[in-house]
Amino acid sequence: MQNNSNITTKSSSTPSIHFKSLGDSNYFSWLEPRLLKTIIDLCTSRTPFDSLNEYLPQLDVLLIRNTILEQRRLAASLWSVYSELIGAAPKETKIDLDNFMSALTASLSGEFELNLIQNSLNSVVELAKSVGFSFALISPSLNLLILNNPNISKILCWKTLRKLNEVLTDGASLLNEHFEVFVDKFFEYFEENGEEKISNSEEAWELAELIASLIRTFAPILQISILLKLQHKVCLTVLSPSPWIGAIKLLNALLENNHEGIPVPIQIASNIFFREYTSENTEFKEQIIKGRALCQIYKRPKRLLLGQSKEEEVMVNESVVV
Repeated sequence: MQNNSNITTKSSSTPSIHFKSLGDSNYFSWLEPRLLKTIIDLCTSRTPFDSLNEYLPQLDVLLIRNTILEQRRLAASLWSVYSELIGAAPKETKIDLDNFMSALTASLSGEFELNLIQNSLNSVVELAKSVGFSFALISPSLNLLILNNPNISKILCWKTLRKLNEVLTDGASLLNEHFEVFVDKFFEYFEENGEEKISNSEEAWELAELIASLIRTFAPILQISILLKLQHKVCLTVLSPSPWIGAIKLLNALLENNHEGIPVPIQIASNIFFREYTSENTEFKEQIIKGRALCQIYKRPKRLLLGQSKEEEVMVNESVVV
C-alpha cells in the first residue's frame, strides 16, 4: 500500500485541495482536524477522554467512560458529523489528507462495528464529491485499503467503490488499475452460485454495477483481452430465457462505451432487447428500453463525406444482421 506520508497537502510538492462550496473557512479549519483527531483517539485508545476534552469540550457525552465498542459507536456518530461538515465546507478550505487517511485507517481496523465502517466510508464518498479530481492524490492507497480490509463486506466494498467512481470526474478514482480483479471476481460468483442463483446474489449485483460504472469511465484504456472475456460471459448469460438484470446492465454498458478493438455484440443485443418480457421490475424495464435505443443507434445509417475535392455526402448503411 502506498505510504500515506507521501500524500499530504502541506508538502511543497503536493498541491492543496480546495472545496467547492461557499462559507466561513475559519470554523472548518478549527474543527475539522480536531474532529479527525477525536475519531483516531476513540478508535485507538482505551480511555482517551483526557485528551478529548481539549478537542471537543462542548460535547459533555465525551466525559462518560465508555467501553471500546461504545467508543467506536461514538466515533461512528462523529463520522456522520464529519460528512455534514465536508458537505458544507467553504471554498478555498484546505485539508490534510494524512489526517483523513489516519482516521479512516483507525476506523476500519480493530474491533468490528458496522455503523463505524459504513459512516466512515460515507465520509470518503462525501470528501471525494467535494474535492473532485484532487482526490486522485489518495486514490491508490485508499482503493487498496478498502479492497483488502476484512471488516468491509463485499457488498459495501463494491457499492462504495462504485459511488467513488461515479462522483469522481475524469477517472480520478483510478479504479481501472483493479479492473481485472473485479472481472475475475465476477467470474467467481458464477462458479460459486451458478447462473440460476446469481440473480439472487446482492454481492454479484453490486459488483456488476461497479464493473458497468468502470466501463463507462475507462472503456478506451481497459485491456481488450479482459473486455472480450467479460463480453463473452455477458452474452452467454443474457441468452437465458429470463436474463439476469446485472448482465443486461453490463451488456448496455458494453454497447454504450464500445472499445474500438472489440466487435459490437449487436446481433445478440438485438435478439435480447427486442424480446417480449413480463417482468414488473422497473429497473429491468428501463434497461430493456435503453438497450433497444442503443441497438437502433447502431442500426442507424451514418453520413460520411467521401473525397476532399467533392462536396457531396452519401449515405452509407452499416451492414447489421439482427
